[in-house]
Amino acid sequence: MQPMRTPKSRKRIAWAAVPLVAIALLAAGCGSSGGGGGSSKAASSGGQESAQSSNQTTIYFATFAIANSFWGAMKKGAEEAAAQTGAQITWTQGTEFSTSETVKRMEVAISTKPDVLVVSDIEPSAFEPLMKKAQEDGIAVIDINAESPSKTPPYLLYVGANEYEAGQEAARHTLEAGTPTGAACEIQALESAALHERCKGYEEVLSAKGVPVELVNVAGTPSQTEAKMEGYFTSHEKTNAAYLLTSEPAYLAPMIKVKQKFASRNITLITNDTSEEVFERIKSGEVLGTIGQQQYLQGYLPVIYGSLYEKYGFLPADPTLTGPSWIDKSNVAQTEKQESLG
Repeated sequence: MQPMRTPKSRKRIAWAAVPLVAIALLAAGCGSSGGGGGSSKAASSGGQESAQSSNQTTIYFATFAIANSFWGAMKKGAEEAAAQTGAQITWTQGTEFSTSETVKRMEVAISTKPDVLVVSDIEPSAFEPLMKKAQEDGIAVIDINAESPSKTPPYLLYVGANEYEAGQEAARHTLEAGTPTGAACEIQALESAALHERCKGYEEVLSAKGVPVELVNVAGTPSQTEAKMEGYFTSHEKTNAAYLLTSEPAYLAPMIKVKQKFASRNITLITNDTSEEVFERIKSGEVLGTIGQQQYLQGYLPVIYGSLYEKYGFLPADPTLTGPSWIDKSNVAQTEKQESLG
């Protein structure tokens, strides 16, 4: 696991902070023969398209993406950055969250020899050998969405949230609602190093206040997830707080049912990431809030950075953090507007 680093030692950059002169420089120098704009080749897990152009930076996204609003906003960011820089992007996504599917898409991406490969290091043991291979083949690798726990990760740059700090943020807001007598960190993918970092941060803050925290595996179908959650809260009568590490309806809906069943316990529920369902649950008060990570920037910035690196050798000295951010009733409407980008 990576050691805790304070926000002062990490670079937080919003899209407006990207030097506009650099974007103008890229746009002026891209020299596209097809009319000047960048382009996107979308692909599903079953196939992909790619077009090489001698005067375009080629950037291939082979991440953990699936077709939903979260990754859709990220794709929109990549497409808009491509239009600004003249880069040629290839976007791929799976039909479901799958390590094996992602590995296959990464292998195909490497075989096309893009200038830049964008990945999400959700499962380092499966993905990092391919990232190293890409580097050996002369491909620049940028990681988004899930940071490697390694001190020497096989990529040039990370763009995304600090997952450890996301967990800490969830814990702090939990405490603001009232110190719980027990808390559950509900994880939907035990193999994900990033999700364990969230739980680690959550536990550290709550444990310091004397609150016991347990990691609860909620992976499975919605009915299986509900059964696991209900079983846990039935056997742990003092647990009255939960940090659900996703806001996907397949996991959030079962947790809402469980919370309603144990209504007398007044469970403080916080989730991670965004979805239409969690926005509605925040408005209704069933979810206190969710931890966001401005995923649009996770699509936008790698195209900007990749283009600058390939053309001029420029690269930020530190990871670029797009989160965590806190979303509750006070700003959920604004966040919904941002999500509509996807």
